[in-house]
Amino acid sequence: MTFLSKKNNISVVLCGEAGQGIQTVETILVQALKRTGYHIFSTKEYMSRVRGGYNSTQIRVSSHRVSSYVKRIDILLVLSSGAIKHLEDRISEDTFIIGDPEHFKSIKESNTQEFQHKDHQGVTKQYNFLEIPLIQTAQEMGGLIFANVIAAGILSCILNIPKKIFNRLIHDIFARKGDEILQKDLNAGKAGYDLGRELRDSESGNIQLSLSVNSKIKDELLINGTDAVGFGCLAGNCRFMASYPMTPSTPLQGFLAAHANDFELIYEQAEDEIAAINMAVGASYAGARSIVATSGSGFALMEEGVGLAGMIETPVVIYIGQRPGPAVGLPTRTSQEDLNLALYAGTGEFPRIIFAPGKLEDAFTLTQKAFNLAEKYQIPVFILSDQYFADCYYNIPSLLVDDIQNENYLIKTTPEYKRYMITYDGITPRGIPGYGEGLVV
Repeated sequence: MTFLSKKNNISVVLCGEAGQGIQTVETILVQALKRTGYHIFSTKEYMSRVRGGYNSTQIRVSSHRVSSYVKRIDILLVLSSGAIKHLEDRISEDTFIIGDPEHFKSIKESNTQEFQHKDHQGVTKQYNFLEIPLIQTAQEMGGLIFANVIAAGILSCILNIPKKIFNRLIHDIFARKGDEILQKDLNAGKAGYDLGRELRDSESGNIQLSLSVNSKIKDELLINGTDAVGFGCLAGNCRFMASYPMTPSTPLQGFLAAHANDFELIYEQAEDEIAAINMAVGASYAGARSIVATSGSGFALMEEGVGLAGMIETPVVIYIGQRPGPAVGLPTRTSQEDLNLALYAGTGEFPRIIFAPGKLEDAFTLTQKAFNLAEKYQIPVFILSDQYFADCYYNIPSLLVDDIQNENYLIKTTPEYKRYMITYDGITPRGIPGYGEGLVV
């Protein structure tokens, strides 16, 4: 049987338990696919736990640009026996499922390899199982911990990723762990690549792809929503961030903290959200472009600080990574529920701006613009994101860095300066302490 020979984009899903290294496989494959010359899109769903449960990653591989999720699964590689049940509503008769015989055992015993057709109630279809000795191979390599690298090798071969590119990525990712571990991972990757070749060329598999590659894609950017917002912060001349970790906003905190030294930025992990917003407002009062990052219930604690920024006309940018509520809600799931929370936060009425980017390019340009507008109008500016947007990857040609302009609205004060003088347009020229001879209160 020949699979996938007429498709111009392939939906590949990897599923297993938390702790089995699925994110590592995603990291290897998305980089390898881009370096090969494919367009890619990747997104993940994961539970709020360190071990157990079920996590999955979808990687779309295409001959043309792709930037969205699809429910369809063409190739499913499972690392645990419960993965098929977890994704059964997305599996069709056209899905072929790669895994160890042990992973298929319970399905074969309970369902006789049949599942309910997703479009026709009461109609059953056969699973397309393609068995590989994943567990045995991993044990031969040194333990089940190597199953994820073997899985990456299998999929790399099936997706026609050159072995040289695959090996280079294994080296880049695992070299920091030392020569011994690196060699074991290279061996595991080779074993997986060989299994993929056997499966691809076997009579039962005979998997042929018709995807075309483009050498120009190798030089494109591969970023996610968090990266795009982070680059926008740096482009917007952000100089201060204070935040308390809260998924899905935490990766932005990690991004800016990692680049703080290179961009003269101060990152402060506050003791709570109340401290974070007040630190950011204080830094802005002193003249630093400032941002906080949080999620819904964390932002609820910041509302009084937002009102303070509105009352004293001090700019601040607020990034809200949305997740389902109410209360602390579901940390690792996605939602878009906090528009009203951002729109009406704080007592009384004061101006604010809210951006909700829908593309990576927009996330970059709107975030940079958020700092300019916050400074210009001396108001809070919100950037609404969510878990899905923050975590999804796809390749883009570039970011519009040549169009960046950071506008300076601070003035050097005179002895007669009045911070809240009434003006024709309602915006008082803004001074900061220590810059000029005026008193700024």
